[in-house]
Amino acid sequence: MKSTVFGKLPDGKDVRIFTLQNGDVTVKILNYGAVIQSMVAPDRQGNLADIILGYDSFTPYISNPTFMGAVAGRYANRIANGAFELDGKRYNLARNNGPNSLHGGINKPLHQAWWEPWTVDDHTLELTHKSKAMEDGFPGNVNFKITYSLSKQNELSIQYRAETDEPTVINLTNHSYFNLSGKNQLIYDHELMIDSQEILKLNEYQIPINYMPVTGTPYDFSEPKQVGQDIHAQHEQLKIGNGYDVNWVVNPEMKPKKHVASLSHPRTGRKLDVFTSEPGIQVYTANYLDHPGKGGQHYQKHFGICLETQHYPDSPNRPEFPSTVLRPGEVFQSETIFQCGVV
Repeated sequence: MKSTVFGKLPDGKDVRIFTLQNGDVTVKILNYGAVIQSMVAPDRQGNLADIILGYDSFTPYISNPTFMGAVAGRYANRIANGAFELDGKRYNLARNNGPNSLHGGINKPLHQAWWEPWTVDDHTLELTHKSKAMEDGFPGNVNFKITYSLSKQNELSIQYRAETDEPTVINLTNHSYFNLSGKNQLIYDHELMIDSQEILKLNEYQIPINYMPVTGTPYDFSEPKQVGQDIHAQHEQLKIGNGYDVNWVVNPEMKPKKHVASLSHPRTGRKLDVFTSEPGIQVYTANYLDHPGKGGQHYQKHFGICLETQHYPDSPNRPEFPSTVLRPGEVFQSETIFQCGVV
């Protein structure tokens, strides 16, 4: 597997960029933030283009406030009021999203961590990281492993694994922004299908309050629909998120490799299918993007779409949701697959 130095951290550690190539797809991954820096895929004419937003140099990835291509954790998404109770003990977390904790906090989140790289073969990269107890308020020393593997069938598999020495909560996802056009433009003409009949309805702080059927709402993507068709509708949930930014219930039984979503771009023919063992998928339409990106471009609102497979937001405070608790002797395991194709 080819790798080169992409940058250097203030402590002198090298950050490398690893190239996975198989089938018709090439993926580049950093061992900082476990970032997917690029994914190059063909259109129906065989023309190649990068379908992931990001940066050409390392410096913007150091803080990476919009989580470009990165793993989000220890707990992806929001925890209400930056706190939860576990086994009768209250844990107070770093609050970085109004009153909430978002994507692991602000001091030692996984998207700002250096990961030890291990190349298994030309198509498989393992990244490991040890998160110390009470970083950003989370209990337990946790050993994380993320395995990226690219198949001849153009499938990028992301396998997550975690073990802890004391009870804690874990929720991991990848926060890549996709634009299948391969260009710096709005994603309104993308067609999205989500295999779901309900979302988690949010309060004003984007914390789930109950389940909401999608039928008859802008959130019904049970059949392919253009992302831009209803994104500006006068709907309470769209106003809260400034666009789409909710969790669809897609796999409550947590079946392995369940097909949960498809994204396609009719003009180029590029298609992305999403398979996962996770119960939910947070679809986020880049509602606050406004900064420079690759190739001297300037990314703007709705220039990308995130398909974040994960457990539900605020699960540590919601016993009725699938549990995110991990205890000593147990292993957290999850897999998500992004498969590139054409239509």
